[in-house]
Amino acid sequence: MISTAANLQGSLRYRTMVVHWLLPGVLLFMVQNIFLAINLFPLGSPGKPYAFSILPYRLAQYQIVKGMHKVYQTNPIA
Repeated sequence: MISTAANLQGSLRYRTMVVHWLLPGVLLFMVQNIFLAINLFPLGSPGKPYAFSILPYRLAQYQIVKGMHKVYQTNPIA
């Protein structure tokens, strides 16, 4: 995901879509994964931190899908 966002950002055609959708989604996804990993290591921890880490995951997935959808709209696959 990071390499796709970085590669598309190099293109002037896709730069605004990447900055508005893909890059925030990728960064939020990375933060969510770190938070999830930290919460999974202590054994016997309550499920509340896990449930909290799912919310950023949903937002990150939405941003990534919305960004890729906008990229494909500007350059449809024939």
